[in-house]
Amino acid sequence: MRRPQGYQPLDVCARNGQRVSIHCDRNVADVRVSDDALAGLVGMITALGWLGALLALAAYAQTGAARFRQIALLSSTALLTFNALLGIWSNVALEATLGAVNVVRLIQLRTRKPRVVAVLAPPERIELPTDGVETRCSIR
Repeated sequence: MRRPQGYQPLDVCARNGQRVSIHCDRNVADVRVSDDALAGLVGMITALGWLGALLALAAYAQTGAARFRQIALLSSTALLTFNALLGIWSNVALEATLGAVNVVRLIQLRTRKPRVVAVLAPPERIELPTDGVETRCSIR
């Protein structure tokens, strides 16, 4: 894979005062970060990934379709952000697609008309063929 000129990856092991390159649309900005700030950023990104994973698990534990879609949408949002921050673009595309599917299904669930089910009362008397013998049956 060819990298843009001047590309330097984010060094998560940087020490106080070392330069860390942050890449955004092929523009490189050099900033100085402390160990504490870098550790806090990595910790927040990791926590976001765990939150997305736990929300995905919680979504599958739901019994209602609407609640499942709502929690799955939250999970997709968290995981999309997590993967975008790490630059995992295949997973960003996946989570964006899953998020769109969940939005469409939620809209369908909210706008669908309730089904009308006809309930027929059973007849009070049922006549059965008896081969000439008279019998009566009733349902009580």
